Amino acid sequence: TGIDELDRQHRRLVDGYNTLYGLGLKPTVQVDELIRAYNYLLEQMKIHFIVEECLLSMFGFPDYRAHLRSHKLILERLRQERRQIRLDHRENLPAVLKTLYDALVEHMQEADKHYVTFLQQRGVG
Repeated sequence: TGIDELDRQHRRLVDGYNTLYGLGLKPTVQVDELIRAYNYLLEQMKIHFIVEECLLSMFGFPDYRAHLRSHKLILERLRQERRQIRLDHRENLPAVLKTLYDALVEHMQEADKHYVTFLQQRGVG
């Protein structure tokens, strides 16, 4: 994004995803390990969203409410996916990873574009 703190958070999100993906490749992985990694990633997403929301609110981003709604929808969808891991991690993990990957990529590459220039024009960097 060009905004240092948000870029650091994006890297943590990608690292968290890669950790979860790597665990999913292990044939002996236990569901508790996956849930711990998933919960860590979910917490990192919540932190990231809170920081974004604070910045957008503080600087009066015009589409703040829409962006906030998108965060709530993403988090709810990811909570539902966590339930799928608990039900049957062997069967459901590939679909969960795809949903998670799509949510991360869409948010970082598409949704965040809408506010980056706005914040940079206000000296955030």
